[in-house]
Amino acid sequence: MVVVPRGLLRGRLYAAAAISLALGLWALLGVPSPQVRARVSPWRVVGDGAQHHWTTLRRWARDGAVGRLFASVTTIADPSRRTTAGRLATSLLGFAPPGDRGGDLESQLYAGGEHAM
Repeated sequence: MVVVPRGLLRGRLYAAAAISLALGLWALLGVPSPQVRARVSPWRVVGDGAQHHWTTLRRWARDGAVGRLFASVTTIADPSRRTTAGRLATSLLGFAPPGDRGGDLESQLYAGGEHAM
């Protein structure tokens, strides 16, 4: 038996809400990936290869497009991972409870990711 915190996606080190927020920040709000990582990742030490981009965002977009991230959300993959991530984030916004839909986009993304599991 493996016990993990609630909200953690299978095989991932991040909670569904954090992944949803990261994808939305990157794809919908245009935040550069190093800044997304600084806001979402608990790890403060970054290797040389991650100074200019966070490859995990692209991996999440790829996996999300084929249903390996959120079982309830798939989208049409695009050659641009950022476009694919935007489609995923937009779908995840739809899972935010009605009470959260009037808030700021970041709160809605977070709530949508929590409820999409």
